[in-house]
Amino acid sequence: MAMRRRRLRRWTEATAMLDKAMALDQARRRR
Repeated sequence: MAMRRRRLRRWTEATAMLDKAMALDQARRRR
């Protein structure tokens, strides 16, 4: 369970970073 939790946390962090990058890219494209 602990391993699963850790993996999930890492995955959420990665997705958050990806989401941020995508948002930045969209903002750049709009300008």
